[in-house]
Amino acid sequence: MPNPEDDALIAVLETVAASARPYLAHQRREARAGRFLTGPEPDRTNHFMTVSRALQDHPEFQKATRRVFGGKQLNAFPQAIALPLVPVACDRGAALAVDWLRKVAHTERADVRYVAEVHGLAVDRPIYLSNGVRLIPLDQLPPSSNAFALMNQFVIRPGHFPLGLSPPCIGILECLNVPDDGGVDGRFPPEIAEAVRGFTLVDKAAPVVGMSWVEFVDAELELAEAGQMWMPARYEGLRPSYPIPVDDEAIGWMERYLGLHQHLHGRCNIAIARLNTARRRANLADRAIELGIALEALFGGGSTGELTYKLRLRTALYLGDTLEERRQISKDVNELYKLRSRAVHGQAVGDERDANNRAIIERGLELCALALRKMVSTNIDYQPELWDLSGGEPPAEE
Repeated sequence: MPNPEDDALIAVLETVAASARPYLAHQRREARAGRFLTGPEPDRTNHFMTVSRALQDHPEFQKATRRVFGGKQLNAFPQAIALPLVPVACDRGAALAVDWLRKVAHTERADVRYVAEVHGLAVDRPIYLSNGVRLIPLDQLPPSSNAFALMNQFVIRPGHFPLGLSPPCIGILECLNVPDDGGVDGRFPPEIAEAVRGFTLVDKAAPVVGMSWVEFVDAELELAEAGQMWMPARYEGLRPSYPIPVDDEAIGWMERYLGLHQHLHGRCNIAIARLNTARRRANLADRAIELGIALEALFGGGSTGELTYKLRLRTALYLGDTLEERRQISKDVNELYKLRSRAVHGQAVGDERDANNRAIIERGLELCALALRKMVSTNIDYQPELWDLSGGEPPAEE
Protein backbone atom coordinates (compact mmCIF):
# COMPACT_ATOMS: atom_id res chain seq x y z
CA MET A 1 0.00 0.00 0.00
CA PRO A 2 1.20 3.55 -0.70
CA ASN A 3 2.74 5.24 2.31
CA PRO A 4 1.59 8.87 2.71
CA GLU A 5 4.86 9.67 4.47
CA ASP A 6 6.64 9.03 1.14
CA ASP A 7 4.69 11.63 -0.86
CA ALA A 8 7.02 14.56 -0.24
CA LEU A 9 10.13 12.52 -0.98
CA ILE A 10 8.60 11.09 -4.15
CA ALA A 11 7.75 14.58 -5.36
CA VAL A 12 11.33 15.75 -4.82
CA LEU A 13 12.74 12.70 -6.60
CA GLU A 14 10.44 13.19 -9.60
CA THR A 15 11.64 16.78 -10.01
CA VAL A 16 15.32 15.91 -9.58
CA ALA A 17 15.12 12.87 -11.88
CA ALA A 18 13.63 14.92 -14.71
CA SER A 19 16.63 17.25 -14.55
CA ALA A 20 19.26 14.55 -14.01
CA ARG A 21 18.12 12.03 -16.64
CA PRO A 22 19.80 13.63 -19.71
CA TYR A 23 23.14 13.98 -17.97
CA LEU A 24 22.97 10.43 -16.59
CA ALA A 25 22.41 9.09 -20.11
CA HIS A 26 25.43 11.07 -21.36
CA GLN A 27 27.53 9.82 -18.46
CA ARG A 28 26.72 6.20 -19.25
CA ARG A 29 27.44 6.61 -22.98
CA GLU A 30 30.88 7.98 -22.17
CA ALA A 31 31.57 5.13 -19.73
CA ARG A 32 30.58 2.46 -22.28
CA ALA A 33 32.92 4.08 -24.81
CA GLY A 34 35.76 3.96 -22.28
CA ARG A 35 36.18 7.73 -22.24
CA PHE A 36 36.81 9.99 -19.30
CA LEU A 37 33.86 12.21 -18.53
CA THR A 38 34.61 15.86 -19.31
CA GLY A 39 32.77 19.05 -18.59
CA PRO A 40 30.77 20.11 -15.55
CA GLU A 41 28.10 17.94 -13.98
CA PRO A 42 24.96 20.07 -14.20
CA ASP A 43 23.12 20.51 -10.88
CA ARG A 44 24.81 17.48 -9.28
CA THR A 45 25.45 19.37 -6.05
CA ASN A 46 21.95 20.81 -6.01
CA HIS A 47 20.46 17.39 -6.70
CA PHE A 48 22.38 15.91 -3.80
CA MET A 49 21.45 18.67 -1.36
CA THR A 50 17.78 18.66 -2.37
CA VAL A 51 17.37 14.89 -1.98
CA SER A 52 19.44 14.84 1.21
CA ARG A 53 17.18 17.44 2.84
CA ALA A 54 14.09 15.49 1.79
CA LEU A 55 15.52 12.33 3.36
CA GLN A 56 16.32 14.15 6.58
CA ASP A 57 12.70 15.29 6.74
CA HIS A 58 11.37 11.75 6.22
CA PRO A 59 10.37 10.13 9.57
CA GLU A 60 11.71 6.73 8.55
CA PHE A 61 14.80 7.44 6.44
CA GLN A 62 16.20 10.16 8.66
CA LYS A 63 17.03 7.38 11.14
CA ALA A 64 18.91 5.18 8.63
CA THR A 65 22.48 4.39 9.65
CA ARG A 66 25.74 2.95 8.37
CA ARG A 67 26.19 -0.81 8.57
CA VAL A 68 29.16 -3.02 7.73
CA PHE A 69 28.92 -6.60 6.45
CA GLY A 70 32.26 -8.39 6.37
CA GLY A 71 34.11 -5.15 5.73
CA LYS A 72 31.62 -3.94 3.12
CA GLN A 73 29.85 -0.72 4.08
CA LEU A 74 26.21 -0.03 3.40
CA ASN A 75 25.71 3.68 3.98
CA ALA A 76 21.99 4.34 4.18
CA PHE A 77 22.00 7.59 6.15
CA PRO A 78 20.65 10.63 4.25
CA GLN A 79 23.95 12.33 3.43
CA ALA A 80 25.35 9.14 1.85
CA ILE A 81 22.35 7.53 0.12
CA ALA A 82 21.13 10.72 -1.57
CA LEU A 83 23.66 10.49 -4.43
CA PRO A 84 22.98 6.87 -5.56
CA LEU A 85 19.25 7.34 -5.00
CA VAL A 86 18.97 9.78 -7.92
CA PRO A 87 20.07 7.31 -10.68
CA VAL A 88 17.63 4.71 -9.30
CA ALA A 89 14.84 7.29 -9.52
CA CYS A 90 15.90 8.13 -13.09
CA ASP A 91 15.77 4.47 -14.13
CA ARG A 92 12.75 3.19 -12.19
CA GLY A 93 10.69 6.20 -11.27
CA ALA A 94 10.45 7.94 -7.92
CA ALA A 95 8.01 5.56 -6.21
CA LEU A 96 10.05 2.43 -7.01
CA ALA A 97 13.21 4.25 -5.96
CA VAL A 98 11.70 4.77 -2.52
CA ASP A 99 10.85 1.05 -2.36
CA TRP A 100 14.48 0.28 -3.20
CA LEU A 101 15.68 2.67 -0.51
CA ARG A 102 13.45 0.98 2.06
CA LYS A 103 15.04 -2.39 1.26
CA VAL A 104 18.53 -0.91 1.66
CA ALA A 105 17.66 0.86 4.90
CA HIS A 106 16.29 -2.31 6.52
CA THR A 107 18.94 -4.82 5.40
CA GLU A 108 20.31 -6.68 8.42
CA ARG A 109 22.25 -9.47 6.69
CA ALA A 110 23.92 -9.57 3.30
CA ASP A 111 25.83 -11.88 0.96
CA VAL A 112 29.30 -10.47 0.32
CA ARG A 113 31.69 -11.24 -2.52
CA TYR A 114 35.46 -10.72 -2.23
CA VAL A 115 37.10 -10.30 -5.64
CA ALA A 116 40.78 -10.04 -6.62
CA GLU A 117 42.89 -9.89 -9.75
CA VAL A 118 45.25 -12.86 -9.97
CA HIS A 119 48.31 -12.42 -12.19
CA GLY A 120 50.41 -15.39 -13.24
CA LEU A 121 47.67 -18.03 -13.50
CA ALA A 122 45.60 -18.95 -16.56
CA VAL A 123 42.20 -20.65 -16.28
CA ASP A 124 39.77 -21.46 -19.08
CA ARG A 125 36.93 -22.56 -16.81
CA PRO A 126 35.88 -22.03 -13.18
CA ILE A 127 38.20 -23.83 -10.74
CA TYR A 128 36.78 -24.60 -7.30
CA LEU A 129 39.23 -25.02 -4.41
CA SER A 130 38.56 -26.69 -1.08
CA ASN A 131 39.02 -23.46 0.94
CA GLY A 132 35.99 -21.89 -0.76
CA VAL A 133 37.87 -19.88 -3.37
CA ARG A 134 37.07 -20.17 -7.04
CA LEU A 135 39.22 -19.02 -9.93
CA ILE A 136 37.48 -17.85 -13.09
CA PRO A 137 38.48 -16.29 -16.42
CA LEU A 138 38.24 -12.51 -16.58
CA ASP A 139 35.32 -12.60 -19.03
CA GLN A 140 33.24 -14.59 -16.52
CA LEU A 141 33.54 -11.97 -13.80
CA PRO A 142 30.12 -11.28 -12.22
CA PRO A 143 28.84 -7.91 -13.46
CA SER A 144 29.42 -4.85 -11.29
CA SER A 145 30.82 -1.36 -11.72
CA ASN A 146 34.21 -2.54 -10.50
CA ALA A 147 34.16 -5.52 -12.86
CA PHE A 148 33.32 -3.27 -15.80
CA ALA A 149 36.19 -0.90 -14.92
CA LEU A 150 38.66 -3.78 -14.58
CA MET A 151 37.73 -5.38 -17.89
CA ASN A 152 38.11 -2.02 -19.64
CA GLN A 153 41.71 -1.86 -18.42
CA PHE A 154 42.66 -5.02 -20.27
CA VAL A 155 40.28 -5.60 -23.15
CA ILE A 156 40.59 -3.17 -26.06
CA ARG A 157 38.68 -5.44 -28.40
CA PRO A 158 38.07 -9.19 -28.29
CA GLY A 159 41.36 -11.08 -28.33
CA HIS A 160 43.56 -7.98 -27.98
CA PHE A 161 45.22 -6.78 -24.80
CA PRO A 162 47.14 -3.55 -24.17
CA LEU A 163 50.94 -3.63 -24.42
CA GLY A 164 50.91 -7.40 -24.86
CA LEU A 165 49.90 -7.96 -21.23
CA SER A 166 48.06 -11.14 -20.41
CA PRO A 167 44.78 -10.43 -18.64
CA PRO A 168 44.45 -11.62 -15.05
CA CYS A 169 42.18 -14.39 -13.97
CA ILE A 170 39.93 -13.65 -11.01
CA GLY A 171 39.84 -15.08 -7.51
CA ILE A 172 36.46 -15.00 -5.77
CA LEU A 173 35.31 -15.87 -2.27
CA GLU A 174 31.64 -15.50 -1.35
CA CYS A 175 30.43 -15.26 2.24
CA LEU A 176 26.69 -15.69 2.65
CA ASN A 177 24.25 -14.26 5.20
CA VAL A 178 26.85 -12.02 6.83
CA PRO A 179 25.53 -9.97 9.80
CA ASP A 180 26.34 -6.34 10.51
CA ASP A 181 29.45 -6.32 12.69
CA GLY A 182 29.85 -2.55 12.85
CA GLY A 183 33.18 -2.73 11.05
CA VAL A 184 34.98 -4.56 13.84
CA ASP A 185 36.92 -6.74 11.41
CA GLY A 186 37.31 -5.07 8.04
CA ARG A 187 40.19 -7.19 6.81
CA PHE A 188 40.12 -8.81 3.39
CA PRO A 189 39.88 -12.56 4.14
CA PRO A 190 43.15 -14.47 3.60
CA GLU A 191 41.75 -17.37 1.57
CA ILE A 192 42.33 -15.86 -1.89
CA ALA A 193 45.92 -14.86 -1.14
CA GLU A 194 46.52 -18.28 0.42
CA ALA A 195 45.19 -20.07 -2.65
CA VAL A 196 47.28 -17.98 -5.02
CA ARG A 197 50.41 -18.46 -2.90
CA GLY A 198 50.01 -22.24 -2.99
CA PHE A 199 50.38 -22.38 -6.77
CA THR A 200 54.03 -21.34 -6.32
CA LEU A 201 54.65 -25.07 -5.83
CA VAL A 202 54.10 -25.50 -9.56
CA ASP A 203 57.35 -25.32 -11.55
CA LYS A 204 58.37 -21.71 -12.36
CA ALA A 205 55.05 -20.30 -11.11
CA ALA A 206 55.02 -17.00 -9.21
CA PRO A 207 51.38 -15.82 -9.12
CA VAL A 208 50.35 -12.71 -7.20
CA VAL A 209 47.16 -10.98 -6.09
CA GLY A 210 46.62 -7.62 -7.75
CA MET A 211 43.86 -5.10 -7.09
CA SER A 212 40.91 -6.33 -5.07
CA TRP A 213 37.56 -5.17 -3.83
CA VAL A 214 34.48 -6.19 -1.86
CA GLU A 215 30.97 -6.08 -3.31
CA PHE A 216 27.48 -7.16 -2.44
CA VAL A 217 26.24 -10.25 -4.26
CA ASP A 218 22.80 -8.64 -4.42
CA ALA A 219 22.94 -6.04 -7.20
CA GLU A 220 20.20 -4.08 -5.44
CA LEU A 221 22.49 -3.42 -2.51
CA GLU A 222 25.42 -2.69 -4.80
CA LEU A 223 23.43 0.19 -6.28
CA ALA A 224 23.71 1.95 -2.93
CA GLU A 225 27.39 2.66 -3.57
CA ALA A 226 28.07 6.23 -4.62
CA GLY A 227 31.51 5.37 -6.03
CA GLN A 228 34.02 2.58 -6.58
CA MET A 229 36.39 1.35 -3.86
CA TRP A 230 39.57 -0.57 -4.69
CA MET A 231 42.36 -2.05 -2.61
CA PRO A 232 45.70 -1.70 -4.42
CA ALA A 233 48.07 -4.57 -5.16
CA ARG A 234 50.67 -5.05 -2.42
CA TYR A 235 53.10 -7.55 -3.92
CA GLU A 236 56.79 -6.70 -4.33
CA GLY A 237 58.88 -7.44 -7.38
CA LEU A 238 57.81 -7.71 -11.00
CA ARG A 239 54.42 -8.87 -12.15
CA PRO A 240 54.74 -12.43 -13.50
CA SER A 241 55.45 -12.33 -17.23
CA TYR A 242 53.68 -15.47 -18.33
CA PRO A 243 50.69 -17.19 -16.71
CA ILE A 244 50.94 -20.90 -15.97
CA PRO A 245 47.87 -23.03 -16.74
CA VAL A 246 45.88 -24.25 -13.76
CA ASP A 247 45.67 -27.91 -14.76
CA ASP A 248 45.01 -31.01 -12.65
CA GLU A 249 48.63 -31.20 -11.51
CA ALA A 250 48.60 -27.58 -10.35
CA ILE A 251 45.32 -28.09 -8.49
CA GLY A 252 46.80 -31.18 -6.85
CA TRP A 253 49.72 -29.17 -5.46
CA MET A 254 47.33 -26.48 -4.30
CA GLU A 255 45.15 -28.94 -2.41
CA ARG A 256 48.12 -30.64 -0.76
CA TYR A 257 49.29 -27.23 0.39
CA LEU A 258 45.87 -26.43 1.86
CA GLY A 259 45.95 -29.75 3.73
CA LEU A 260 49.26 -29.12 5.52
CA HIS A 261 49.41 -29.55 9.29
CA GLN A 262 49.23 -26.19 11.05
CA HIS A 263 52.86 -25.91 12.19
CA LEU A 264 54.23 -27.06 8.84
CA HIS A 265 51.82 -24.73 7.05
CA GLY A 266 53.33 -21.71 8.82
CA ARG A 267 56.89 -22.72 7.97
CA CYS A 268 56.09 -23.44 4.35
CA ASN A 269 54.14 -20.20 4.00
CA ILE A 270 57.26 -18.15 4.68
CA ALA A 271 59.39 -20.17 2.30
CA ILE A 272 56.75 -20.17 -0.46
CA ALA A 273 56.31 -16.40 -0.21
CA ARG A 274 60.07 -15.85 -0.48
CA LEU A 275 60.44 -18.31 -3.37
CA ASN A 276 57.59 -16.58 -5.17
CA THR A 277 59.24 -13.17 -4.74
CA ALA A 278 62.67 -14.52 -5.71
CA ARG A 279 61.27 -15.74 -9.02
CA ARG A 280 60.05 -12.20 -9.77
CA ARG A 281 63.05 -10.18 -8.59
CA ALA A 282 65.07 -8.54 -11.35
CA ASN A 283 68.28 -8.13 -9.34
CA LEU A 284 70.53 -11.11 -8.57
CA ALA A 285 71.39 -9.75 -5.11
CA ASP A 286 67.70 -9.48 -4.18
CA ARG A 287 67.05 -12.99 -5.45
CA ALA A 288 69.91 -14.38 -3.37
CA ILE A 289 68.56 -12.66 -0.23
CA GLU A 290 65.04 -13.99 -0.80
CA LEU A 291 66.32 -17.53 -1.34
CA GLY A 292 68.47 -17.33 1.78
CA ILE A 293 65.41 -16.44 3.85
CA ALA A 294 63.43 -19.28 2.26
CA LEU A 295 66.10 -21.85 3.16
CA GLU A 296 66.36 -20.49 6.70
CA ALA A 297 62.58 -20.85 7.11
CA LEU A 298 62.75 -24.46 5.99
CA PHE A 299 65.99 -25.64 7.60
CA GLY A 300 67.11 -23.01 10.11
CA GLY A 301 65.23 -24.47 13.03
CA GLY A 302 65.40 -21.15 14.87
CA SER A 303 69.17 -21.39 15.37
CA THR A 304 71.69 -18.67 14.51
CA GLY A 305 75.21 -20.02 15.13
CA GLU A 306 77.05 -21.57 12.18
CA LEU A 307 73.91 -21.02 10.12
CA THR A 308 75.51 -21.45 6.70
CA TYR A 309 77.02 -24.79 7.68
CA LYS A 310 73.74 -26.01 9.13
CA LEU A 311 71.76 -25.01 6.05
CA ARG A 312 74.27 -26.74 3.77
CA LEU A 313 74.13 -29.90 5.87
CA ARG A 314 70.38 -29.99 6.40
CA THR A 315 69.43 -29.21 2.80
CA ALA A 316 71.84 -31.89 1.60
CA LEU A 317 70.52 -34.49 4.05
CA TYR A 318 66.91 -33.67 3.21
CA LEU A 319 67.20 -33.71 -0.58
CA GLY A 320 70.18 -35.96 -1.36
CA ASP A 321 69.94 -39.75 -1.50
CA THR A 322 73.60 -40.53 -2.16
CA LEU A 323 76.85 -39.13 -0.81
CA GLU A 324 77.66 -37.55 -4.17
CA GLU A 325 74.26 -35.86 -4.37
CA ARG A 326 74.67 -34.49 -0.87
CA ARG A 327 78.13 -33.16 -1.62
CA GLN A 328 76.81 -31.32 -4.67
CA ILE A 329 73.81 -29.87 -2.82
CA SER A 330 76.03 -28.72 0.04
CA LYS A 331 78.33 -27.00 -2.46
CA ASP A 332 75.39 -25.35 -4.25
CA VAL A 333 73.94 -23.97 -1.02
CA ASN A 334 77.36 -22.69 0.00
CA GLU A 335 77.73 -20.81 -3.30
CA LEU A 336 74.25 -19.32 -2.88
CA TYR A 337 75.12 -18.10 0.61
CA LYS A 338 78.31 -16.50 -0.63
CA LEU A 339 76.20 -14.44 -3.00
CA ARG A 340 73.74 -13.63 -0.23
CA SER A 341 76.52 -12.55 2.14
CA ARG A 342 78.05 -10.25 -0.47
CA ALA A 343 74.62 -8.72 -1.09
CA VAL A 344 73.75 -8.04 2.56
CA HIS A 345 77.23 -6.60 3.24
CA GLY A 346 77.02 -4.12 0.39
CA GLN A 347 79.38 -5.85 -2.02
CA ALA A 348 78.76 -6.12 -5.76
CA VAL A 349 77.03 -9.32 -6.83
CA GLY A 350 76.86 -8.79 -10.58
CA ASP A 351 73.98 -8.44 -12.99
CA GLU A 352 72.00 -10.85 -15.13
CA ARG A 353 74.85 -11.03 -17.65
CA ASP A 354 77.00 -12.86 -15.09
CA ALA A 355 76.42 -16.46 -16.23
CA ASN A 356 78.04 -18.05 -13.18
CA ASN A 357 76.00 -16.09 -10.63
CA ARG A 358 72.87 -16.59 -12.67
CA ALA A 359 73.46 -20.36 -12.59
CA ILE A 360 73.91 -20.24 -8.81
CA ILE A 361 70.58 -18.44 -8.42
CA GLU A 362 68.80 -20.87 -10.74
CA ARG A 363 70.11 -23.79 -8.71
CA GLY A 364 68.97 -22.07 -5.50
CA LEU A 365 65.49 -21.64 -6.94
CA GLU A 366 65.46 -25.31 -7.88
CA LEU A 367 66.57 -26.51 -4.44
CA CYS A 368 64.00 -24.38 -2.63
CA ALA A 369 61.24 -25.67 -4.87
CA LEU A 370 62.35 -29.30 -4.43
CA ALA A 371 62.44 -28.97 -0.64
CA LEU A 372 59.02 -27.33 -0.51
CA ARG A 373 57.43 -29.94 -2.75
CA LYS A 374 58.88 -32.74 -0.62
CA MET A 375 57.56 -31.21 2.62
CA VAL A 376 54.14 -30.55 1.13
CA SER A 377 53.95 -34.04 -0.40
CA THR A 378 54.89 -35.86 2.81
CA ASN A 379 53.09 -33.45 5.16
CA ILE A 380 55.61 -34.44 7.84
CA ASP A 381 57.01 -31.79 10.16
CA TYR A 382 60.73 -31.65 9.47
CA GLN A 383 62.86 -31.46 12.64
CA PRO A 384 66.35 -30.39 11.53
CA GLU A 385 68.12 -31.17 14.81
CA LEU A 386 67.09 -34.83 14.59
CA TRP A 387 68.32 -35.04 11.00
CA ASP A 388 71.67 -33.61 12.14
CA LEU A 389 72.04 -36.29 14.81
CA SER A 390 70.92 -39.20 12.64
CA GLY A 391 72.70 -38.19 9.45
CA GLY A 392 69.47 -38.27 7.49
CA GLU A 393 65.84 -39.04 8.11
CA PRO A 394 65.45 -40.28 11.70
CA PRO A 395 64.02 -43.75 12.20
CA ALA A 396 60.32 -43.86 13.00
CA GLU A 397 59.52 -44.07 16.69
CA GLU A 398 58.01 -47.35 17.84
